[in-house]
Amino acid sequence: MRGSEKERVFMMENNDVEVFTKEEKTHEFLKKENIYKKFYNYKGIKALRIFLKLSKEKGENSYNLYEDLKKDFPTWNFMKVLSYEKIKNSPFSVKTLVCSENVDKTFSGNFVEYSKYLINENDKQKFFEAIDLWYKFEYTFLQKNYFHTDFNLNNFMIDPKTKKIVFIDFDDIKKEPHFKKKLLLTQSIRSFDATLKDILLSMTNMKISDKKEILDKFKSVVSHYDIKMRPKDIEHEKRVLNEK
Repeated sequence: MRGSEKERVFMMENNDVEVFTKEEKTHEFLKKENIYKKFYNYKGIKALRIFLKLSKEKGENSYNLYEDLKKDFPTWNFMKVLSYEKIKNSPFSVKTLVCSENVDKTFSGNFVEYSKYLINENDKQKFFEAIDLWYKFEYTFLQKNYFHTDFNLNNFMIDPKTKKIVFIDFDDIKKEPHFKKKLLLTQSIRSFDATLKDILLSMTNMKISDKKEILDKFKSVVSHYDIKMRPKDIEHEKRVLNEK
């Protein structure tokens, strides 16, 4: 990080895609413009598949879905996507850019990631509310064949004062044929499960009994989907509950 410029880097599976978010040139400029830039860099096999149109490009997917999401879910709040640009497009390197508006400006609030809100509140009842909220969103998405394969507590934000909710990341939302439901739903549930456990693992001042109640609540909510826990999911839970 240099000066007031902020950068977050996320390395994806197999290191064949690099996604990083960079705010505009300076913090002062951002305060005036309220614009966020998100760049996507792909290389190797992933770039080739996107170039040949065998795989969807995440930035373009976000841009194209924005209007559909607003139309199909008119009572929900979605991050305002302003523009999409393909900066580089070759068989071995693809780079794209999506610009979005700061949700604080769009919805006149003071929003934080839901995960941070839960950590700050340190209240198991707030976790129960978050699980119920997630399930309502998940169920409503399914009714219109939308699947969010990375639907975790970092992908929607809350204004702690007004309790208004905003979705901020559409990269991994898919509108797919119904026959893919089980696979995509499994990815979505496991994504939420993993981030929920990560948050609880970080909260060393919360009672183990409260953490167990929260995990049991999530299991009960999704039990009818019959999604099996993998060995690494079980190990993750053991670490949360401080079990051997």
